[in-house]
Amino acid sequence: MKLYKKTHSSQEFSTRYSIWKANHARVQSHNADETKGFKLELNRFADLTGVEFKKVYLGLKPELHINDDHVFSKLRPLHAPAPLGSRNSAPSTPLNNHEQC
Repeated sequence: MKLYKKTHSSQEFSTRYSIWKANHARVQSHNADETKGFKLELNRFADLTGVEFKKVYLGLKPELHINDDHVFSKLRPLHAPAPLGSRNSAPSTPLNNHEQC
């Protein structure tokens, strides 16, 4: 954990280290299997469980993206393009009888 400059209380360190050891064992087991087409490595997230990683790093964080003063004030109104044809004009291609389909 020193490698990634993380600091934890002694109780938190014990928990993180246990998670890291389990992830390390999983990486070692995977890499020992010659049938795998790729190798795994530990990274700065190795002291997180899968659930913790998903909660912190995956998914939309609306509180980080919504700022009424900043985002919504810069939105321009949406103008839909004019329709290409109208119901009163002739169709662009002749109608076909698809009764046999």
